[in-house]
Amino acid sequence: DRALGPQVRGALGYELAFFDIDGEPDVTAHTPRVGLTYRFTEHLTGTLSGGPTFEVREDDTRITPAVRAGLTQRVAWGVLGLDVTRGVGTAGGLGGTTVNESVGGLVRLTTLGKGLTLEFGPRYSSVESHDDDIDVESFTLPITVAYRFTPWLALAATYAFFHQRSDSTPTTSAGTFVANDVDQNRLAVGLTVGYPVRFD
Repeated sequence: DRALGPQVRGALGYELAFFDIDGEPDVTAHTPRVGLTYRFTEHLTGTLSGGPTFEVREDDTRITPAVRAGLTQRVAWGVLGLDVTRGVGTAGGLGGTTVNESVGGLVRLTTLGKGLTLEFGPRYSSVESHDDDIDVESFTLPITVAYRFTPWLALAATYAFFHQRSDSTPTTSAGTFVANDVDQNRLAVGLTVGYPVRFD
């Protein structure tokens, strides 16, 4: 990571991923990345990074573009954000490696009260395998309320509506599809405990 000017930072990176999936050949993914962060204004920042992913299997190698992009705007009452990602991953146990793409937004309110934040982060995701056997699209609509009691203790509650549609063809031994259409209401409650660790 290096400053290229008062508003621009450049970055070079390399990612290594290893996928060991039952019933599938092992996959190693190498992704060299080049990135830029640009501060348009004091409160608006954009980031972009990308590069080729070399997906190495026992019998062949595939090349897939990997991209991350985002915009973050700080406002008087909180934060607005937008991000886009594309990369190699898995489909949550549906089988093999997949190309995962997502587009998400963020609205965070930090002025509701001392220690209280409200966050809204809708996200659309798609997961596809190289052979088109797996084809899943989903939309998540989460709302999170968090309250920080102390600098090191916070309580958070999240409600999310999850909507999934699948055109995948893999089936179980019973003949049912591995991935199905899903509509779910999800509720999560969590307690976060943090302790500052300094490296001086």
